[in-house]
Amino acid sequence: MYYMVAILLLFAPIAIWLISLLSIFVIPKFKDVAAGMGFQLGPLTRFVFMLDDHYILIGFEAVLFVALMIVAAVYLGGPGLVRWFQFRSVPVVDWIAWHIPWKQKKLLRAFSAMLAVLLDGGVPEPEAVRLAGESTANEICRRRARRVITALQNGAKLEDAVRTFDNSGEFHWRLANATHARGGFLRALRGWHEALDAKAFQQEETATHALTSGLVILNGVVVGLIAVGTFGMLVMILKGVLAAT
Repeated sequence: MYYMVAILLLFAPIAIWLISLLSIFVIPKFKDVAAGMGFQLGPLTRFVFMLDDHYILIGFEAVLFVALMIVAAVYLGGPGLVRWFQFRSVPVVDWIAWHIPWKQKKLLRAFSAMLAVLLDGGVPEPEAVRLAGESTANEICRRRARRVITALQNGAKLEDAVRTFDNSGEFHWRLANATHARGGFLRALRGWHEALDAKAFQQEETATHALTSGLVILNGVVVGLIAVGTFGMLVMILKGVLAAT
């Protein structure tokens, strides 16, 4: 994905420059020639020229370029930059991270693995849940961990209390089985942690390829529209010249 973003970062400003040149120097001349020869433009050519008159194509490439610049800045800035947009009372960044499917699975895996290590080490359940929530460095996970602690303090079993952390119920089922397994929680949950990693990787790869392919296709559509409109105009001029001769 990083390679594709880098390529598109180079393509977008070049496309803006080329479309601007066409809008200023080429397309107005074509319109004058068409008006002087007295023939009507084709529907696709009119559509492309309409987009050009309203600077829609240039605006699309400009928006794409700005979006890619933001993505590049976030990637280069890392967590330190992202945390500037994080507020304790309104954890926007952490909320977004929790609702991205593959990031949610990674956070769930981190919480579950740390909780298993702490429980195997003999740490009391409420403290183990609190430390596991802190280990995710995600405010949404911390809040859910606090709800688990509240449920424990109200007398719920750990495998029932974790229902408030994972809405799907799978964590409850896995932890309930782990309490009856030999060898400790971490060993019993290792297969689930590996499955979470594999699912997260699959979802992230799918989203990456869909996003980069979509960006390439969108740019291809813009280039195709310009090419079809321009060459359609040239064909009509040639037909007019041949008809006149």
